[in-house]
Amino acid sequence: MRLPASVVALGLVVASQPAAALTTLGGGSFGAGLTGPLVALPILLGLVGLGLWAAEQGGKAAWQLPAVGLTAMIILGLLHQSGVRMPHSGLVMEGSLVVLGGLVALGVTLPVVVGLVLAVVAAGAFGVAMASWAGAVSTPLLFWVGAGTGGLLMACAGVGLSSVIAQALSQGAVRVAGAALALAGLLMLLGVL
Repeated sequence: MRLPASVVALGLVVASQPAAALTTLGGGSFGAGLTGPLVALPILLGLVGLGLWAAEQGGKAAWQLPAVGLTAMIILGLLHQSGVRMPHSGLVMEGSLVVLGGLVALGVTLPVVVGLVLAVVAAGAFGVAMASWAGAVSTPLLFWVGAGTGGLLMACAGVGLSSVIAQALSQGAVRVAGAALALAGLLMLLGVL
């Protein structure tokens, strides 16, 4: 049995997470911000999951949810670097993977306003996590422009992934991807992953 190239690539990315996380997020430059969403597994999964769920919502929500989420990620990340604390952001981040994955797995469509609130809470926790991992950066503006760009790429990847999976396989396969996301979030909450 041959594995698709995308599965092999995802495996390589996941396997390299511990080493990459230690070396990439320290600089404070555009590049460090850009790669932040790629090397931090919860953020990577969360932003792809947000895009995946946004695509499943369809219509304007397919771009509104990621746009509002990324805005919240940047604002809350900047606030965290300024000293404002969001309690239990790690649990919120990992829990949001369970929620986003569960919504995709169950095919739940929510009113746009509820979806926007969910996007703000989830992506806001991703921003706090990025700010914590980055520490005090020398050029925060460049870091957050890079982080926004990297986050946008990951959210767009989720939107595209939904379409590719649905066309290449089936809508049921999209549900399985959502279930896998929820499982990853649960394993993170339990400290296994």
